Amino acid sequence: MGTKEKEIMSAVKKVQAQQQQPMQYPEADATLKRVQGLLKLVNTASISSDEDLSYWQAELVAVRRAGKQLTTTLKGYTDPLRAAEKQVRERFKPASTTLEQIDQSLTKLIESYMTARRQAQMALEAEQKRLADIRQAAARSVEEKAASEARASSEAITAKADDEAAAAQRDAEDESRRATQLTIAAETASREGRADDATELARQAQEALQRQAEHMARSAAVRQAATDRAQQIEESAGLASMGIAVTATAAPDPVKGVSSREGWDFTVHDVVALCKFVSENPSMADLIAPVRGEIKRLVDQYGEKTELPGVTVYPVTKLYVRT
Repeated sequence: MGTKEKEIMSAVKKVQAQQQQPMQYPEADATLKRVQGLLKLVNTASISSDEDLSYWQAELVAVRRAGKQLTTTLKGYTDPLRAAEKQVRERFKPASTTLEQIDQSLTKLIESYMTARRQAQMALEAEQKRLADIRQAAARSVEEKAASEARASSEAITAKADDEAAAAQRDAEDESRRATQLTIAAETASREGRADDATELARQAQEALQRQAEHMARSAAVRQAATDRAQQIEESAGLASMGIAVTATAAPDPVKGVSSREGWDFTVHDVVALCKFVSENPSMADLIAPVRGEIKRLVDQYGEKTELPGVTVYPVTKLYVRT
């Protein structure tokens, strides 16, 4: 063990011994006993004349001198301990400093990543909202267009079906009239005894009635088919949701002993704009609370001639005592 190590161990043992058995400090006890009465007197003192001022200034010098002497005595006790402590700290300082540097570097590295990740997540959420707005706008536009086209197509199909159904209806009416005429002719032939003619005319009348029924069925079928097709077109005109999706990555599982708290920070990139805002909103004046050190420097330099808007300069007296 080297000389320094021995000195350190000796100082440590001395401190341990002091902790186990309280030491006596007669200088401190004597000073306290001497000044307690003076404290009571000072607490009730007042200065009403220059003589009083001179007396208490002399007392102040004596008090400062006593305090300085007491501090010197105190240092006689504490300096050896401080020296030993300093040596111990110097031995630990390289390792401690290195650990602090590692701690700061890792903290900065992790915080930078987590901040960037949070910013990316916020950007992702903003992008998701933007895409959702696009989807909604596109859906409305396409739905409106599809609905318009569906209506036009449905109307065209209905119109065509109406024409076809009307034609079939006319054909049915023609066959109905033809069947009526043939039936009358068959009845006439039967009364006249022309059995073969009556039979043939009756057959033709029956065929006319059958064709009438077919035309009427075709008319109804055309109308029903047109109705079904128009309904199908209108139902299929709805817009399916657009397949635009942006997924977020899940946060990693936290490591035991490491936690984080999300917050906000800021930088002032335009001081003039901020000052203008405060001038227009006086209730927010605390946003630009002045840096006292810079104002104090100007006041010390220019004194009562200092001209700063919103700043009041006033005289003060500071007391300095030499012992």
